[in-house]
Parts: sequence; C-alpha cells; structure tokens
Amino acid sequence: MKGIILEIIGNHAVVLTKAGDYKKVRLKNSMNYECGDEIEMNKSIFNWELPKLQWKQYRVRFSIMAILFIIMIFPSINYYQTNQVAGHVNIDINPSVELTYNKQMKVIGAHSLNDDGEALLSKKEVLKMNVHDAINSLIVVAIEEGYIASEKDNGIIISITDIKGELYKEELSKQIAESTKDVQSIKVEYVDSDVETFEKAQKLKKSPGEVIIEEKIGLSHQEVENEKMTTYELVSRYNEYKDALTEENSRSDKGIVSKEERMTHQQEKKGLLDAIKGIREELKDREKEEKELRNKLKDEEEELKGRSKEEKNREKFREKELKERLKIEKELRDKLKDEGKELKDRLKEEKNREKLREKELKERLKKEEKELRDKLKEKEKELKDKFKKAK
Repeated sequence: MKGIILEIIGNHAVVLTKAGDYKKVRLKNSMNYECGDEIEMNKSIFNWELPKLQWKQYRVRFSIMAILFIIMIFPSINYYQTNQVAGHVNIDINPSVELTYNKQMKVIGAHSLNDDGEALLSKKEVLKMNVHDAINSLIVVAIEEGYIASEKDNGIIISITDIKGELYKEELSKQIAESTKDVQSIKVEYVDSDVETFEKAQKLKKSPGEVIIEEKIGLSHQEVENEKMTTYELVSRYNEYKDALTEENSRSDKGIVSKEERMTHQQEKKGLLDAIKGIREELKDREKEEKELRNKLKDEEEELKGRSKEEKNREKFREKELKERLKIEKELRDKLKDEGKELKDRLKEEKNREKLREKELKERLKKEEKELRDKLKEKEKELKDKFKKAK
C-alpha cells in the first residue's frame, strides 16, 4: 500500500493512504524523507492505524491547514481574474480612445490615441466601470463637448478585439442608439478584430477598426492622411464597399450573374486593383520626388541662411571697423583740438611775455635816456661853470 507523508515527528510520520485513511508509521533511521513524499508501506516500514482519538486530532489540524491555504490563495486567484485581459474596445470619433476590460466586463485600462482622446478621458473616469457603460458614457461626453453635433456629419467606429467572447454588441448598439438619438447625421460602424490586427494597429498608433476599414476599401494609411478623411467619410466608404459586396453576393446566390459576367467582373476588379496599384506607385514616386525637392529646397534654404548669416557677420565686422575708425578719428580730432588749444594758449602766453619785455625795454630805454640827459645837463653845467671861470 502507498501513502503520502503529511507530517514527520522524529522517527514517525503521519501518512495519508489512497483509501483516505490516516496512518502513523515508523521510519527507519537510515532513510531520509520529506513531507509530500510518496512511500510504500511494506515490511521495511512498520505502520499501524492511528488510534481513534489521535486520528480526530490530526483531522482537525489538517482541516485548519486546508482552510488557511484557501484563505491565502484566494486573493491571488481574485487578483489574477480581476487583472486578466478579456478584450479591448477602440472608439474612434475624432477623439480616439482604447479601453481594456477583464472577464467581469470591468474596465481595467484606458488610454488615448490622440490629444482629443486624452481630453475626452480627462472628462470621465471609466476605470472599474462596466465596459458597455464606459463606452456609452464616453460617447455622451463627446456629444456634450461638441465632438458629435447635429450640425455636422458624425462617424463612430467601434472596433472590438474580444479575446474571451464576453462583449454583447446588441446591448452596446442599443445603448449607443439611445444616446445618439438626438444627433441627426451619424453613422456608427462596429468592426470585429483579432489579436494580430490589434497588435498591428498598435504599431501604427491607430485603432484596429481604422486598419481593417482602410484595407477593405483599398486605401493606405498615407492616402487616408493625405486626403484628411474624417471618421464619417471612412464609415461611408466602408458602407459603400459592404453594399457593393452584398449586392454582388446576392446576384451570385440568385444565379443572376452568369459565368462570363462573373469572369468579366473579376477581370474588371483585377484591372481596377491593378490601376489602383499603379496609382499608388505613381503617388509613391511623386511623394519621393516631392521629398527630394523638399530636401533640395531645404538645402538651398540652409545655404541661403548660411550666406545671409555670413553676410550679416561681414556687415557687423564692417560696422564694427567703421565705428573703430570713427572712434580713432574722433580721438585724433580731440587730440588736435587739445593741441591747437594748447598752442593757442602758448602763443597768447608768448604774446603776453613779448608785451611785457617790450614794456620793460621801453621803461629801461626811457630810464637810460633820462639818466643820459641828466648826465648831459650836468656836463653842460660843468662846462658852463669852467667857461665862466676861464673868463
């Protein structure tokens, strides 16, 4: 008989048999065992059934352990179920938002794909809401904020990547129809997506619905961007595509379309696709040429800017040089002026000195003349006196 070791006490172990009986066995000292090991209770291991009272004690102990185990593991299970992704819903109006929900249909993630989507999410907290209610609430907010209005054409693309198959489109469409009943011109398109398309859309930073519709109507992402197509125009083109496909299938089912007509239609379709492909290639070539032309213009503009910058630098240098020359000339003029003033002062001073010397000379001559006259008078007097005496 085999059993699983539940507890080891010294050389003894409590074992649960396949029959559901608890037994206490004695183990040989030479053997190493651990709780959870399966052992063969043969002659090498002495075993016996637990006494009735002791069995009851162990049963209570193991029941408590089982309850504690369940209590410990339940929050982890609940957390896993709460955060396990069951699907994604993308809403495209002009604001584009993406909601992620779990198996309980509660929103566990919300983020925007553009600035308007971020503004829309800031107006309404949708986390932990039921996904149907969250979608409807965001559309109501879009109407309140004017993203959806009666005076313009409105389009809504709701793309559903429902991994677990829990989202009910009928219930959702009824809610949205009720919310948008007062909007005159509106088209709502529901698009089913898969995980592969969802991941592709994430790389393109678009919604899966936009990617699917663009592929169906035969337009590239770049063409949609170049034509600046609105959500309403995308939905309208997609509806035209579906109507044409439905009509073709209907005619084919009724046997209205003959084999020759079908072949002709297929050839026309192929020719149209080839023409579209040719136009796309031509557009790509034109885009390439435009890109080259833009790059050339950019280079010329950069060169012109460089020349203009160089010319400005030269002008600045010339202006600086002229200012320095004017400054030097001014300094020279000031210096000459100062020297002229100094020379004038010197001439004036020399003139004054000349006048002073002339005055001194006149006074000296006058004095000398006076002295000479006095001497002549004295000599004349002496001569007169001598002449008198001689007589």
